[in-house]
Amino acid sequence: MRISLRRLKAVTRKEFRQMRRDPVLIRLLIVSPIIQLILFGYAATTDVENVPVVIADDSNSSESRAIRNSIEASRYFELVDHVRDHRDLRSELDAGVAQLALHIRRDFAYDLRRGRQASLMVYIDGTDAITANTATSYMVRLLQEFGHRTMVARIRRTGVSPHVPRVEMVPRVWYNPDLRSAHFMVPGVFGLIIMVITTSWTAQAIVREREVGTFEQLIVTPVQGLELLIGKSAPYALAALVAATEIMVLAVFWFDVPLRGSVPLLFGLAAIFIVANLGLGMLISTISRTQQQAILAAFFVLMPAVLISGFMFPIENMPWIIQQASLLIPYRFFLEVCRGIFLRGVGLEILWPQALALVVFAIGLFAAGARTFTKRL
Repeated sequence: MRISLRRLKAVTRKEFRQMRRDPVLIRLLIVSPIIQLILFGYAATTDVENVPVVIADDSNSSESRAIRNSIEASRYFELVDHVRDHRDLRSELDAGVAQLALHIRRDFAYDLRRGRQASLMVYIDGTDAITANTATSYMVRLLQEFGHRTMVARIRRTGVSPHVPRVEMVPRVWYNPDLRSAHFMVPGVFGLIIMVITTSWTAQAIVREREVGTFEQLIVTPVQGLELLIGKSAPYALAALVAATEIMVLAVFWFDVPLRGSVPLLFGLAAIFIVANLGLGMLISTISRTQQQAILAAFFVLMPAVLISGFMFPIENMPWIIQQASLLIPYRFFLEVCRGIFLRGVGLEILWPQALALVVFAIGLFAAGARTFTKRL
């Protein structure tokens, strides 16, 4: 099959004109990536701050007051209530007043002053597992720091150092030193928005021609099927690249996400990823009869792609069968590319397996879309 550049140019020009006549579509293609990035960057976050805490202080000592002061001074917690009876802590959690409840026992200060192990109870509302795990780790760290300060103060006061062997861990976080969720989420949104634009909008391309009655006119033209597919998908590929540029600029200058790797490599692999999603969208478009079917089919494909790609949940924590299914998702490999180039600054010498997978997906999906498309009613 020989592709005519003249016919391909005519189809592409026709599709650009059709897009220009739809101002709502133009606004959506330009504005929606910005809105989605801002929403994901601020809303889809695992950062935990101002977790409401309620305390029952049966000790009522200077040590217990020091713990309360540490909680109040921390930006991770907000002391919302203080109950007299520790049995009321359960009702505070039931009512949703607090997510953490701290019970400081009566003998807490007595044990500390005599060098014994002092314990206290922390009750956690586990309905929100992510917040519960993060808040618990913050509280454990706060109490460990309090214990360390108490031990140092006791050594200075008594002059006796307990001969207890200690193993000190000095953590050093690479690539995202502040552990900001935006640095983790925004590079993923870069690929997510490209996938949504190219797949969902392209999925409606051929179907829209059928619904408005212009598909019959395309059938009688000398334009070949592959030329029609390429010509109709080219404007959406350009729109995806424009959206990718918007996202990259916002990520770097608005969310302060570091871009440590090669920008040409990022956009080169993004172009391959776009071809893969255009093929997927065209495949959906050719097997759908109405735009409603195309939208539902695209949603059916995109939702699992987001869930099992590693965008929000680690693939390693998923069941084995789901991990294998994720290998069929192009977004999984492009997600690794985005985070590798943005955060780690690695190049093709590290990302060549992901790049090879994207090339295979691009060739396979676009070939499948072209093979299923026929110029007949």
